[in-house]
Order: sequence, then structure tokens, then C-alpha cells
Amino acid sequence: MATGAIRQERWAESVDPSWLSVAERMADEIHAAPHEDSLSGSPQSWPGYVMKRARLRKAARRLHDLLATAGSDAEMISEAPLTTADGKLQGRPDLIVRDFAETWVVDYKTGSVMDGDGFTPRAIYVRQLQLYALLEQANTGRWPTQGFLVPLNGPVVEVRIDPNVATELGEQALGAIESFNSVVPATQPAAPGPEACRYCPSTTSCAAFWEACDASCEEPLATAAGVVRSAVRTAIGGVSLVLNVQVGSLESETIVVRNVSLTDHPLAAGIQAGDEIALVKLHRIPRSEEFALPAWGSLAIWAPAK
Repeated sequence: MATGAIRQERWAESVDPSWLSVAERMADEIHAAPHEDSLSGSPQSWPGYVMKRARLRKAARRLHDLLATAGSDAEMISEAPLTTADGKLQGRPDLIVRDFAETWVVDYKTGSVMDGDGFTPRAIYVRQLQLYALLEQANTGRWPTQGFLVPLNGPVVEVRIDPNVATELGEQALGAIESFNSVVPATQPAAPGPEACRYCPSTTSCAAFWEACDASCEEPLATAAGVVRSAVRTAIGGVSLVLNVQVGSLESETIVVRNVSLTDHPLAAGIQAGDEIALVKLHRIPRSEEFALPAWGSLAIWAPAK
């Protein structure tokens, strides 16, 4: 999208290379930390690969047809962060189309965009477009005239942007933020647990989480924190670690974490023996007592070596 290839006459020729590039990048991540036997081969062997690629091509065609109705000089802004002047509201629309006459807000969805009746777009998606429109107005001074939901499966759905509705939704959002801040001025008591914490981005720095984390958490949330015994660069550009475990869900006193990706976890580049670190969402490598830290895992350096 950022290259504008989707608008070209030969747009279809760019879809498969882009799809394959993403699939191969995902395969590299999965192979570095295997967790699904069904995904151990090439992307073309994954379940549903052909169907998903076909759905993507159809969605790309619908997007191409939609953008063909915009002016030839229309500017396309893909995934650019937008914020209000005070910084209290912010968002990242999938696509903004700016023409001399009008502006569109476009959002992609992997699932259905319609309510159960099949005729009305889901209210949550409509609100999202209206708020994106508010952010666009705050940044350019001009209100978008139309919003579009582009699902992976199904026709493009048009949503009329209403400045009054968008402004009201923005005021409601600000009111909710102010209300929240007024009643929670300080850190709130934690209620840690495997289910509550497995999707939390703050686990590596949450004292309550580490105090509660024990062997019962390992199945959904394998974690370990302790002192690095060794950190060695690997031939494929990662870092392998030997960790003396002090707290966490793993009962082993020492663990090996193989080939931590510096792309996914850039902090790993600076790890050295003696550092105190925390690792969350480790994955036990099949048929091995060693671990990997996948892209969706977390790493933090608690204290550097003395």
C-alpha cells in the first residue's frame, strides 16, 4: 500500500510477492520457536494457505476498484499516526486518501464488518472511523467526507462521516479518560494470574506478577527471571542465553534460551553475563529441555552486571 502499487493497472502482480514476503517472515519466526507441528513446513503447506491467499486477492481487487474512483492525484497515507493537539486522543488509520475535493478514511478488517442483521455495519467499527475522521480533522483542518470498511471477505462497506457525531464521540472519549484518571490517581492493587496476565504488556516490570508466578503458570505462561550466566551471539544473528533462574514459572535452576532474535527483541543485543533479566512467554523447544523467545514474547533487563 505504501508504494501505491494497489492503484496501478497491473496491481495484481504485486499481491503475490507481498503475500509471500509476509508469509516467509512469519515462517522464519515460527521456525525459530516451533510451536505448531502443522506450521513446521513451508508457508504453502500451512492449513488454509490457498484459501486465505485467494481471499486476500479478492479483498485487494475490491480495494483497487475503490481507489480507482479517487482522483488520479489523490495522496494515500498508510498507517500514519494521528493525534489531537493535546495528545490525549491518538490513532493509526489503515489508510487516509486525501484528494483536492474530499478525504476518505479506510480501515481493513479480517472478519465480518456487519451486524447480525447483515445490513448494518458494526457500531464499534463505525465509531472507530468517526474517531479517525476527528483525528484527521485535527491534523489537517479538513473533515473526511466518507469512511470505508474493507473486509477480507465481503464487499466494501461505506460509512458516512458526520462531524457532529465524530466530535461527540471525541468528547465522550476525553470524558472517559478524565473520569478514569480522577478515580485512579495511583497504582491499583494487582490481581495476577495466568489468564489475567498472559496478554498484559507489563508483566516483565510488574512486581505482583513475579511474586505470584509459580510452576502452576508454566503451561499458559512460561516465564523466568534471574542472572545471565552467558550471552553468545549466534551464527544467524541472534543471541543465545544461559540463565540462572531465580523466579518464574520454570522449576529448572538453569535454562538455555536459543537464538533470541535481535529484530524482535533488540534489547538482547546488549545483554551480558551478570545482567539480571526477565523473560515472559518462553516456548519450550519440542523434544528438548531448551527454550526459545518468540516474537510475541517479552524481554526486560532489570539490572546490568555490576
